[in-house]
Amino acid sequence: MQASDWLQNPQNPYYSFVVTASAGTGKTYQLSQRYLRLVAAGAEPDEILTVTFTRKAAAEMRERIFADAIRILKDEA
Repeated sequence: MQASDWLQNPQNPYYSFVVTASAGTGKTYQLSQRYLRLVAAGAEPDEILTVTFTRKAAAEMRERIFADAIRILKDEA
């Protein structure tokens, strides 16, 4: 990955991004991974806002964040 690619990457915790795409393209994945990277970079979880259009997508995002966080913590132990 080149430096310019990293600046355009929504996983980069140091830049704000709007993620828009069609259904089934990985928006929920991108948002949940970005949330975890922001926390890893030092952001306070209660200062991060993620927005989605349905309660179902919000619940899926929350579940992914918790599952991935648990997996990361287990891997580090």
